[in-house]
Amino acid sequence: MSRCIYCDEAKPFTDEHVVSAGLGGDDKGWMLRDCVCGDCNTKVFSKLEAKFLRSSPVAIARLFHQEKTRGRGRKTGAPTLNTQQTLMEDRAKGIFLNQDLRQGFEPVILPQVVLESPGTLSAHMQDVATGRAFLSSLQASLAGDLLLIRKIKVGLEVAYEHTPLTWNATTEEYVASPVQISAKAPNTKDGVVWVEELIMPSTARSASRLTPRIYRRNQGQLVCAVVDLNDARGVLTLLRRNGGAVVVPEGAVPIEIESEGVHLKLAMSIAVHDRVLTKIGINLAAYLFDPDFVRRPEFAETKSYALTGKGHVLKIHADRHPSNQLGEANQLPGVHVFCITPANSGNDDSRLLSVMISLYGGPFESFALAELPKGTPELNDPIIILVFYNENRIERFSMNDLHQMAEADGLGSVN
Repeated sequence: MSRCIYCDEAKPFTDEHVVSAGLGGDDKGWMLRDCVCGDCNTKVFSKLEAKFLRSSPVAIARLFHQEKTRGRGRKTGAPTLNTQQTLMEDRAKGIFLNQDLRQGFEPVILPQVVLESPGTLSAHMQDVATGRAFLSSLQASLAGDLLLIRKIKVGLEVAYEHTPLTWNATTEEYVASPVQISAKAPNTKDGVVWVEELIMPSTARSASRLTPRIYRRNQGQLVCAVVDLNDARGVLTLLRRNGGAVVVPEGAVPIEIESEGVHLKLAMSIAVHDRVLTKIGINLAAYLFDPDFVRRPEFAETKSYALTGKGHVLKIHADRHPSNQLGEANQLPGVHVFCITPANSGNDDSRLLSVMISLYGGPFESFALAELPKGTPELNDPIIILVFYNENRIERFSMNDLHQMAEADGLGSVN
């Protein structure tokens, strides 16, 4: 049995997309088969790509430009952002509200009940039907005991605080049991309330307030968001006592909220970004040349970085790679641009095999994949790969092909 090109172990293989399916690379003609093991593919790269696609600068561009992405099974889905907090400002009421960002960066308010002041609860939702369904399910959830869940870090690992809440009918309040720590989140939404901290956006330029609320995420989780995490039990107690008074009246009409921008908190990792793009470069080299080509010892350090994050990858400065050859290729509509090309290594006897990448029309980034002897055939000519991300189509081009395409699109010539 052949060994995995990444971990060098003899394990069962799975098909690997040369360019991540979430980037629009779900082209069945561009797959690596029988050379990437299931452990590397599923346990490492799938999780890594999920962070890259939902929590990075590329994730924001993806939400703007990409119309669809691969969903579960054969279904398609819409790109999403995994933000720590996304808020809109209702200046008429002077409060911030939780919202979601849909494809095209369209803001949509999430259904929520907000404690505007000690004696005032208000409901906010995008339409009457959504509002009534949310309030009904909220009352049903608060009718029983609850389990509070909070995501925490234990060392370098993610863990979950579980706090059972039992309703005391005599005092009419939730009573907390001792906190337990688990490595896993609960596998049900019933009776579960997630707790998160509200943080005033550093981008806020007004006197609007950030007050406790309970809202429902698009995925269905119920969230109690508070400025002080110790307030969650009291907020839920107040909602259970008074939740029935919050209703959507007959004839209610949506209110247009004039919001100046989006306030979002997004955890980004440059290492995740670099590892994913490095992995795509290695995949391209394996597909274009041969899996055995990237099994050469010169690729070992780069593959280890993509797989484990240990070490580093060499980012090539503009004066050491032929970025000018691609001209304005990154301005072609609806494409990612990848170029496998040689670059100067600083050694007369070797060249760097590098990958140049532009996603969603952004600037080119260049990563060294391996330092190879100068006469290596794979270092001869640049190879351009265009990913038409809204069509799930990938095509290979020469420099001359790219020159003609750029001129046809009115972008001028490619040098």
